[in-house]
Amino acid sequence: MENEKILNIKKAAHNAASILDVIRGILIVAIILCGVMAICCFVFRLSPDGESVSIFGKTITLHSPVSAFDELNAKGFEFIEKLNIESVTDKAAINCIVAMAMVAVVLVAITIIRNLFKKIKESDTPFTEEIAKQIKITGIVVSILVLTESLGIAAIVALSFWCFSCIFEYGTELQQHEDETL
Repeated sequence: MENEKILNIKKAAHNAASILDVIRGILIVAIILCGVMAICCFVFRLSPDGESVSIFGKTITLHSPVSAFDELNAKGFEFIEKLNIESVTDKAAINCIVAMAMVAVVLVAITIIRNLFKKIKESDTPFTEEIAKQIKITGIVVSILVLTESLGIAAIVALSFWCFSCIFEYGTELQQHEDETL
């Protein structure tokens, strides 16, 4: 009979992996939408005066209230705003492409974390060298992702994952000793 605590760990890992599957699906949809929007921005070109749109080279004149694009003040990524790009549609397309890349990086991190939980769920015990190693890898990836926001928070995340990895390595040793005594 399996230890009840290990069964609880497996159940929690299963639930976390299921939630991350849903999040992965949402992120995949977001990547697709960003790609479609980037393509649309390149296909539908707004004129500099904001009065017409070029669709596959054919110009269409916009009439009020649609033509009030000069009041459109949507901000994108700050570094894109600093580039000398005149076209609103080019800026929008580049923002979509950058957003798509950022969501893809988050998707990779979520997939790595999900795989960790799946390994925990499928193993006989969570205290294996493979899982301790996977925790280190996950910590590195998450720390790099958080590093884009804050050095201090990234350091805390990295130290936390390192501590979890050390705990799991010790748990692996204890598990080996228990298995040898049986």
